[in-house]
Amino acid sequence: MQKRWIVRGLIVVGALASLGTEQAPGWYVTTEQPIHVSLDATASTVKYLVHVELRGGPFETLDGYVAARIDISPSQASATPNIAISSLTHPDEMISVSSVPQGYTHDDVFIDAWLACESFPCAEDYEVTITGGGTQIAVDGVIQAHAGGGPGEDQPAGTEVLVTVTGPM
Repeated sequence: MQKRWIVRGLIVVGALASLGTEQAPGWYVTTEQPIHVSLDATASTVKYLVHVELRGGPFETLDGYVAARIDISPSQASATPNIAISSLTHPDEMISVSSVPQGYTHDDVFIDAWLACESFPCAEDYEVTITGGGTQIAVDGVIQAHAGGGPGEDQPAGTEVLVTVTGPM
């Protein structure tokens, strides 16, 4: 009987120790702007210029991304829409492309952001390109920017993310 209590005591001590070593999650800020466009065989590609700004700081650690998330309708078995996002600020460093699988109605692309922020506000520019696949589709979605800090960090005062979308072009 005493052995059982010792085992239970060790389990409780282990559980309490693990709680004491867990770090609180970090902070994050996300902002998005909606997009809406119709594509067909004559207007099969659109582009959006995206300007993002991160304000606040100083930041201990900084991580983030810019994303384009789209929903298409109607779902066409023959349509293969593509969505791409590329950095105009760092053109040699990144591009992200995705094809909406046939029969699906949703897709996302992400690209790293805030790669070379030395002073704030930190501004970066991106281009989002949506290609319709040659059939009539409606595209609804958002262009989103996200910034965050590491575990246990508090969000610096005045931190905000701004997203400006120009288009479709």
